[in-house]
Amino acid sequence: MLKKAKDIKELADKAQGEVTIREAINELRNWCESTEFLLSDYESNGRTTPLIKEWKEVITQVSDHQSLIASLKESRYYNSFAD
Repeated sequence: MLKKAKDIKELADKAQGEVTIREAINELRNWCESTEFLLSDYESNGRTTPLIKEWKEVITQVSDHQSLIASLKESRYYNSFAD
């Protein structure tokens, strides 16, 4: 085992990195599946257009998730999840 300690550590690091990425992807997937937009109707010139209520919060969440994805792409373990 001592001879393979470096290999074992690299394997453990890779596994932990992949687990972290998988958890983040699952978090994003759950957010996408569970997020619902609250809409209100806006009427102008006889035409009704749905608008997203609390859109600032939604934009903030999307921005946060974009940052998360960008950081995941920087991981050296990302290639397994690129697709």
